[in-house]
Amino acid sequence: MKSNGLGILYCGKWTNEDNKNLENTLQLLKGKILEIKSNSLPREKGIRNAIFIEPQASCPDLYPRSIGKAEKYPLKG
Repeated sequence: MKSNGLGILYCGKWTNEDNKNLENTLQLLKGKILEIKSNSLPREKGIRNAIFIEPQASCPDLYPRSIGKAEKYPLKG
């Protein structure tokens, strides 16, 4: 299994707590935050963040999980 590529999360509000939670989750999934870019939308419509994620190794075989398990048992770092 290859561990190359790039993941991109796109979201509005992004806090230090969100960042900490993502870092903890990425430890389980064998990835790291490469960069976070914030952009203002036109006409003061808010801010959008692009979080670039780089794999460090292959994701453990346990993931992805089957339907329904992620909601019942969220990842905890």
